[in-house]
Amino acid sequence: MSRLTSTILIAVALGASALAQVNPICDFTVRVRVEDRVYGGQALVEVLAPGGSLLEGSGINADGSARFEVQSGATYTVRVSGPNIETTSARFYIMGGELNHMEYVNVKMETSASETKPKQETRSSTVSVGEMNVPAKAKEQMQMGTDAFNRGEMPIAKQCFEKAVSIYPKYARAYANLGIIAAKSGDRAKARELFGKAIEADDKFLPAYVAIARMDLQDKDYKKAEEELRKIVNQDATMTDALALLASAEFGNKDYDDALRDAQRVHLAPNHQQYATTHLLAAQVLEMQGRYDEALAEYRIFLKEDPTSPQVPQVQQAVADLQAGKH
Repeated sequence: MSRLTSTILIAVALGASALAQVNPICDFTVRVRVEDRVYGGQALVEVLAPGGSLLEGSGINADGSARFEVQSGATYTVRVSGPNIETTSARFYIMGGELNHMEYVNVKMETSASETKPKQETRSSTVSVGEMNVPAKAKEQMQMGTDAFNRGEMPIAKQCFEKAVSIYPKYARAYANLGIIAAKSGDRAKARELFGKAIEADDKFLPAYVAIARMDLQDKDYKKAEEELRKIVNQDATMTDALALLASAEFGNKDYDDALRDAQRVHLAPNHQQYATTHLLAAQVLEMQGRYDEALAEYRIFLKEDPTSPQVPQVQQAVADLQAGKH
């Protein structure tokens, strides 16, 4: 395995970079309506990042609203689901510099035909409807913990997430956040245990499965990671971070045709630039197949999408070698 290939796998396993901190945090309010009236039933509102991964989910208040804090200067997907409504998605752009932004999402009540379908077909696979039942005090601790985490105050964040699960033992997201803190501290065994607790609390909470698969990939257990990530992507094809990890696992497992296919699928997602590393996977496979012009194009796209990456010198050398005919 070449040095560039090894670097690619490590970079993807560590995860796509977060949105650059160049725009302020925006108070984003989503209001759910049905037939232009406030929807007063149960609904789960989820905000997905530009790459398709879930940022946060919340139930709605009595006035049909759900509030989130997101970074301005990006396009987000809002997905609304619930026991008696059709799952609805909409995309909204929040201008850079906005501090407050509100959008309405109009939903439709399920028809008699759709009511005959099993409920899991209309539920989000990344957050269960059970998360709508999180008590207000647990949500408050979750928000406090998230704020502390974003400030780099890990002991305070850990304390808040622990309080959240003490209030609501089925709070899968709080367990997963504790797992992330454990992983950041280097306690991988504890991180796996906490991600496992997230799954025990809610076996539909896919981000916990993704976190475990990411650790398998970091441990170079490509076969196990590939098997788990395939299951995740089959359940929710919108999880672009899982798809990018799957391409990396397939590459590490020498399933090169699958790796090429899934790397290219990643770049059909909105704002796919945060997954630029998968262009390198595609380029490596194309080189192996003797498709040098296509490989060169993939390298160039990577350099355009992620010009500040530490991998740039290696990629530039790979481009120079291809242009010189050094196959």
